[in-house]
Amino acid sequence: MQDASTPGRSIEVYVHLLDEGTPCIRPTQGVVVAPGVVRLQATPNYDSVDETWEFTPGTLVTVEVQIWSGGPCLVAVAEARGG
Repeated sequence: MQDASTPGRSIEVYVHLLDEGTPCIRPTQGVVVAPGVVRLQATPNYDSVDETWEFTPGTLVTVEVQIWSGGPCLVAVAEARGG
């Protein structure tokens, strides 16, 4: 799991997928803008018709550590203000 405290750093962030029938998240990249605040970036194959992300690319989000089947990861949990 990567550190979300250094502004300007590119890190891996997970975003909840909506309308999938079961809780799931997908990895993407984000750039840290402030400690715990990340601007999401699209994956190379991002398709808003195929997947509905809880927060779309470009959104400024707060992240928190969550435990999923693969272990701890940084997950986008709320839209952040500012940026």
